[in-house]
Amino acid sequence: MQSMLRIIALFALLSTVMITSCVQPTYQRTVQFDVDMRDEQDFGFVAMVGEHEPLSWKESTKLSDPDGDGIYSVTLTFDLPYDFTECKFIIDDERYELKDQDNRRVEFNKEGTTQYQVKFDVP
Repeated sequence: MQSMLRIIALFALLSTVMITSCVQPTYQRTVQFDVDMRDEQDFGFVAMVGEHEPLSWKESTKLSDPDGDGIYSVTLTFDLPYDFTECKFIIDDERYELKDQDNRRVEFNKEGTTQYQVKFDVP
């Protein structure tokens, strides 16, 4: 009976160690996304979708252009164990950029805010 209790206790200890050792630390990374829309015509709004929260492939996040210069922006903070995320920009929640091409890969700076500047539909 005692040996069975020891086996159970050892199994519980090993299980706890294995479960807690698999957790990766996360890091907060802030990114300012700027997308140049000056060559695009006739659209209502610009948004983006992506792999990791606060982005999603199901719901878009809108960008804004408060100064009217054709550069749409949004600043987002990610809490991830990775040093990158993936995204795409879209027009009016219908027209995805880079059709049939890979997603954009955003590499986070180790410190400070990452500035991610692109032209719509140009890899």
